[in-house]
Amino acid sequence: MDIDERLELAQRVQGELWEDRLNETHRSGRLCAWVSSFHHDRLPCLLSDNDLCYGSYNAGFKLIFGDGTAWLLRFPRVAVLLLLFLFAYRDLLLQGGVGAGGASAGAG
Repeated sequence: MDIDERLELAQRVQGELWEDRLNETHRSGRLCAWVSSFHHDRLPCLLSDNDLCYGSYNAGFKLIFGDGTAWLLRFPRVAVLLLLFLFAYRDLLLQGGVGAGGASAGAG
């Protein structure tokens, strides 16, 4: 197993744990109570459906307030962004683009 496979496996596991925490927050009722605290009239809200909405770098819940207002509560997938950074840094190292102290090999 090379470093890319290990990073992808770690990212996948972290993503699944992250989704489990989001879903547990929703099931417990804490999510709607928390979001309602941000509404200017503190109206109660309900999830428009029970599923997370997925994007490449985000997941979210669509919430509907008592007055019909709809919000999308977005949760950025930090692990994906970290993984992209690690791949870019690895590529710089392999190309010799990062020297001692983090400076570019061509600098100075």
